[in-house]
Amino acid sequence: MKGKPEEKKAELKAKCSKEVLKTLGYEFKVEGEAPSDESCILVGNHVSYLDIPVVIGAAPKAIFISKDNVQKWPLLGPTGTAMGTIFVSRDKSSNRHQARNAISEILRKRTGEKIVVFPSGTTSLDESKPWKK
Repeated sequence: MKGKPEEKKAELKAKCSKEVLKTLGYEFKVEGEAPSDESCILVGNHVSYLDIPVVIGAAPKAIFISKDNVQKWPLLGPTGTAMGTIFVSRDKSSNRHQARNAISEILRKRTGEKIVVFPSGTTSLDESKPWKK
C-alpha cells in the first residue's frame, strides 16, 4: 500500500470491511461515488451490525460517532479506537459538547471528511423510537 498514512488506513479499512462481508456470505459492490472533496455528516438508522462494514466499504475514510460503552466491547472497542471513532457518553452534556467540537474541527480542517452517526443509538427496526440527541 502506497500513499499517505490516512490513505493506507482507508485502504485497509475498505479491504477488511469487504472481507468481513464476504466471510459472512454477502456480496458488496459500490456503485457511484460520493464527492471526495466535500465534507459531510452521514446520518442513518442503525438496523444491523453489518451497517458499519457496508459504510466503511463505501466510505473508508469515514469517522464514526459511537456511544461510549462500545469502546469497552471486546474486538469492536479497540477496532473502533484504531479507526478514529469518536466515543460519546450521552449521559454527560460535557462529553456531548466535546464530541460536537471534535466533529466541527474535523469538518473545518479536513477536506472531504465523512462523519457517520446513527442517532437511533442502537440497532433496531423500530421506527417509533426517538433518535438520541
